[in-house]
Amino acid sequence: ISVEDDVAEAIENAIALAPKHGVPRNKIAQLAEESLTEITAEDLAGISTISNCAFYSCKSLKKVTIPNAINKIGNNAFDWCSSLKEIYLPEMPPDITNANAFGTVKMEDRTFYCKNQASLEAYLSIPLWSEVAALANFAVV
Repeated sequence: ISVEDDVAEAIENAIALAPKHGVPRNKIAQLAEESLTEITAEDLAGISTISNCAFYSCKSLKKVTIPNAINKIGNNAFDWCSSLKEIYLPEMPPDITNANAFGTVKMEDRTFYCKNQASLEAYLSIPLWSEVAALANFAVV
């Protein structure tokens, strides 16, 4: 195994574990901004909050699946993720601190997917989520 392989593995582990252990986003920012293309429900297993600016400016991020266990998404958690197109939402709407949880960049190109019609209606009934819906697309999977 080479030093480069060790470093690559360490970077991957840091990106995967940082949110679970409260590591400030700026410690892994440069690594994540270039390499993170997808966040799966498994990546977020064991946590209940996506912190403020957690994935801020991850320009390569294209797809996010938020598990049902997430109950809060912080301010600007996904802001400036200019490639982000697909967001799969948990069944029940998590709290968001403001409508900027998913940012404002290229929101018209994003689609938020709800698990069913009842879930979609639950999201749209919450004022802050309605503000997000006014900027982006919402659909049922």
